[in-house]
Amino acid sequence: MDLIAGLHPAVAWMLGGLAAVTVAGTAWRTVLGPSARRITQVVRRFDRFLDDWYGEDARDGRPARPSMTTRMSNVEHEVTFNGGSSLKDSVRRVERAVEKNTTTLHELSGNLREHMSEAAVRDRRLDALEGHGREAVAEYVRTVMGWEKEGRHDPPGAPPTSQQVRDFLDRPDSH
Repeated sequence: MDLIAGLHPAVAWMLGGLAAVTVAGTAWRTVLGPSARRITQVVRRFDRFLDDWYGEDARDGRPARPSMTTRMSNVEHEVTFNGGSSLKDSVRRVERAVEKNTTTLHELSGNLREHMSEAAVRDRRLDALEGHGREAVAEYVRTVMGWEKEGRHDPPGAPPTSQQVRDFLDRPDSH
């Protein structure tokens, strides 16, 4: 105490002020500083949120950003029917096209099944002909020769017409 009592009052005030600044700096650095930085971060985030919400004008080479209500109305425009230009209208068109293609595919599948069953019947008949191939050729030759005897003008050995082959294959005794 004697040391401070002997100092000039201005020096004592300076030393007291220096001590107060040191205590305040230490308190700021250890206690208040991190809290103040956190508060500053929160305020900056809130400020950015408000800028996003209300939008910003174009500035410094940056384009304008529309407000949240404008952006939401754009989204609403895309998810409601509006005569063909919205995303929802496009999805509806795609769904209808897929449904139509599915129906066509089912019809074609049914037709394919019919043709496959007809082909299977013809395959069985051809297999039967292969087993009795010589008999079938002999019968064909007899038929052509019979035509000549009847006075038909079909040359011997002429290939049968497709109708003649179908008639031959459709006969119950040919398989």
